[in-house]
Order: sequence, then structure tokens, then C-alpha cells
Amino acid sequence: MCPMEISERAKNTQSSPIRKLYPYAEKAEQNGKTVLYVNIGQPDIATPPEAMGMLKNFDKEVLAYSPSTGYYSLRNKISNYFDKYRIDINAEEIAVTTGGSEAVLFSLAAVCDPGDNILVAEPFYANYKSIAQMLGIDIKSITTRIEDGFHFTSKSQIEEKIDERTRAILICNPSNPTGTVYSHNEIEWIVELAKEKDLFIISDEVYREFRYTERDFVSPLHYREVEDRVIVTDSISKRFSSCGARIGFLISKNSDVIEAITKFAMARLSPPSLEQFLAETEFGLSDEYFKDIVNEYRLRKNAFIEELSGTDGVVFPDPEGAFYIIVKFTGVESEDFAKFLLQDFSINDVTVMVAPAKGFYNSKGLGEDEVRVAFVLTSSKMKLAAKILREGYFAYRKMM
Repeated sequence: MCPMEISERAKNTQSSPIRKLYPYAEKAEQNGKTVLYVNIGQPDIATPPEAMGMLKNFDKEVLAYSPSTGYYSLRNKISNYFDKYRIDINAEEIAVTTGGSEAVLFSLAAVCDPGDNILVAEPFYANYKSIAQMLGIDIKSITTRIEDGFHFTSKSQIEEKIDERTRAILICNPSNPTGTVYSHNEIEWIVELAKEKDLFIISDEVYREFRYTERDFVSPLHYREVEDRVIVTDSISKRFSSCGARIGFLISKNSDVIEAITKFAMARLSPPSLEQFLAETEFGLSDEYFKDIVNEYRLRKNAFIEELSGTDGVVFPDPEGAFYIIVKFTGVESEDFAKFLLQDFSINDVTVMVAPAKGFYNSKGLGEDEVRVAFVLTSSKMKLAAKILREGYFAYRKMM
């Protein structure tokens, strides 16, 4: 009897580069090692107690479906949150989604047909590719370099990738996985190209608060001349350390886009109901909450960088935002190096799990000697993680 065939879509969708080495980490722990997990952006910072208190005191008798685009009360809280960024939106221009990934999925489905393509700066968040593959959309990558801090270097660098099937430019700002915060000039290049080439802009702004530079945050939504071309995707996952709540949202001032996304939302009925009340509580927190959180991540970033700086053969930029860094270990194959750390290297029975960076690139051969690290542990643990990476790198090179 012949085995049943699954779809080509299923066959071609990539595995997560962030999670694929978990069996090696589990084996290390079974062998008595402690593993520092810096491969995934799961914050260890406590979810706000106000939000947890709301859950404990939740007194509704029925956990019912919410409206398909989310409760109005939450959407109104989100619109008020954007006032401090000088972005004027109303609740009808917001749709609540099941996590930020669904916001990206809905956005791409709303503006692209199968066979269309989007432009994305590489390295990029790996799930963009998985989502695009599920929808039959091609990704055309704009390669950015570690030596440039993963910034765009010119408008033409972006423009030369546009063809007749390009429908949108997707950016993550601040960036996962690079920590890059795009400059005013870079955003203006994208805005100009959207007007000139009749494109949408999808701006993933999950890490908006997480910035370590003095310059103001710039969103494509700040440019009134393209506001009907812009879709912003966002989430409470990292901002409020609420990854498991699975509440995201998207914003568009284009009524056709909102109408399309509403139909997609109806097809999956509703986003999580209880967690929307949690999100509503979180969006009521003061700005002091964000200041404390951002400062904590800054300390973690600095502890990691200070420990790893000056290591021969190790190259990295100082991240400007988010809580990630791409590190180049010259002369290694990053996946093999990551396995080596879990299987064969430790300091006092402590080792580290990183994400091989080649999974964040679309172009073959790139990122082979790079890893992504997330600043999701305390400063002392980030310092130890950097030490393990440095000493592990020396030990790995001796074997070559």
C-alpha cells in the first residue's frame, strides 16, 4: 500500500531554526548539565502582577467568543497607547489577532496572491518565511551585513529587488534577530518606494519600546502620505512578558484591508477572550513599567557584550533595540558549533543553547558562521553565557 502524500506546501515549509536543537539540550540536561537557553525570545521577567491579579479575580460565568476583531474596550486601549507616539488611530482601524504571527499571516494574505512576492531584509524572523510559504508567497531578500549593523546602505539596495510581482516591503523595527533600529533615512527610503512602486508596507513593531539609542522611534504610520499603504503588526508577548497569552493586533487605515482581515478573522471565529482582558489591563500600565523593563534588558545586553568583546575571530554589532544579537564566530559552522556546545562543552557543567543564524537568512550560504542570542536571562547568566561561548569557541577551533 502506497503511503499517502502530503502537500508540497507542507513539505517545503521550513522547520524553526530556534527550536530544532531542543533534543540536544534535553540530552545535555539528562546528562546532568545546566543549559542556559538564549536561543529563543522567551523573557524570564515576570508578567505584570496587575495582569496576573486580573486573571485570579476573573468572575465571569461564561468564557464566550469575543467579536472576531477583538473587544472594542481593548482596541480602544490600544488606540490610546499610540497617542504617546503621535500616531492617531481609532478602534475601528485595529484588529486583535491570535498572537503577532497571525497578524503577519492576515496582513500577507490581505495584500498578496499566490505567486506574488514581498521584500524582507535578511537576516529576518524565521516565521516570516514559514508564513509566506503557507500562503504561496515568495520572499525576495535584501541582504544586510553585520559590518553595517544590518542597516540598509542605500535606497537602490531596496529598489533593485522590486519586480512586477512585488506587493509589499516587510520590516521588523526594532529587528528580531539583529537588534537593528532603522534610521529616519531608511524609513523614508521605504516610504518613497511604496509611493513610487505602488507597494504596501508591513511594519512589525513588536519591540517598539526596546530601544537603546537616543533617536526617536519612526514608524511608517508617521508618514500621512502612505498611511493607506501601511499595516502595523504588534503583540503583547514581549512588551508585557505575556508570550503564552497569544494576543497580537494589527493596524491599518485602509478600510479595504480591514474589511479583508475581518473576513479572515471571522473564519477563525475569535481571538482568545480571557487573554484580551489581561491585555487590556496591561495597556493601562504607566510608562514607568516600560522604563524599568528596557533598562533591565540594557543591563543584560551590556553584560553579554562586555564579556565577549575583544575575542579574536568574534564579530558583532552593538544592538540598538529589541533583545537579540547576531554574533559571527569566524571559521565555524554554526549548527555544528551549537551542537558541540550542548554535547561536548561546558564550564562547571553549565552550557548554552543558541540559535544557528543561517535559519534567519533566505539566501543560501549566508549566516553559516553566525548565531543569534536572546538577552532573556539575568545579567550574571548572560555574562556566563558569553564566557561559555568564548571558551567553547576556542575549544571548537582546536578540534578543527
